[in-house]
Amino acid sequence: MEDTDSPEYLSEITIRPLGVDDIEQLRPILESTIKDPDTNETITEEVESIITDIIDSLSKNNDKEYLVATSAEKVVIGMMGLRPACEAMRGFAQSENPCEIINAFVDQSTQKSGVGSELVKATERKAFNDGYTEVIVNSGPRYRDTGWAFWQKMYGEPSSVAAGYYGEGRDAMVWRKSLAEIV
Repeated sequence: MEDTDSPEYLSEITIRPLGVDDIEQLRPILESTIKDPDTNETITEEVESIITDIIDSLSKNNDKEYLVATSAEKVVIGMMGLRPACEAMRGFAQSENPCEIINAFVDQSTQKSGVGSELVKATERKAFNDGYTEVIVNSGPRYRDTGWAFWQKMYGEPSSVAAGYYGEGRDAMVWRKSLAEIV
């Protein structure tokens, strides 16, 4: 099996703005990741909500923007979104113009290969170029065993906890990063 941690693998990845033709390739990634923690069933309503948000973003009907990662074969293997920080997340900001990373998903077959890290770097660069001063990301308890470790690897220990953000007893970990040092 190919060593997916190698720089050669990462050099074959392209990060670009999401296009309408990417949506159907994203659906299986979302369906395999967005699961009820108790039943392991896909949460279809949430998948459809994200796809609606993606479609609306392409039509400029919301304030979200998405990037996708594609393999050398031009197959979509991940996505990450960006929006101005919502009111609840602005309370965790330490600067005037924060944005929020949203909807970060990588195909399970390419996780731990650096795809997610490359998406974060590209999203941070886009945020900086768009005039944002920091990024904020939250991850709920459903992703305790996956997303939390990833965001901790990217940003260190959580900067805060958003108590009950996803409902009673369902706290979200919150990370933040100043974009002052992005070049």
